[in-house]
Amino acid sequence: MTLAIHGFDALTLEGLKSDDLTTTALTKNIDVNHITREAKFNYASDFAIYDANGKRLRVHRNTDIISIDTLDQGDYMILDADEKAYKLEIQ
Repeated sequence: MTLAIHGFDALTLEGLKSDDLTTTALTKNIDVNHITREAKFNYASDFAIYDANGKRLRVHRNTDIISIDTLDQGDYMILDADEKAYKLEIQ
């Protein structure tokens, strides 16, 4: 079964920042390795990466590791198939 991630165009990083969730809550299921330029989750799902303007940049399907090697410095949002949101900051 394939799940499509869609309908998140109205979400922004500003919306996540104003939420009551802490950075720890947003990142507890993700481990970012800046050397290998990968983000590893503790579960497999479909993941979509959005820029700070809410534009979907790419989708990774049925995986627990996503490549962040081509992302520029900045703030990003990752949404999984269950609509859990994660903040990703690349410096």
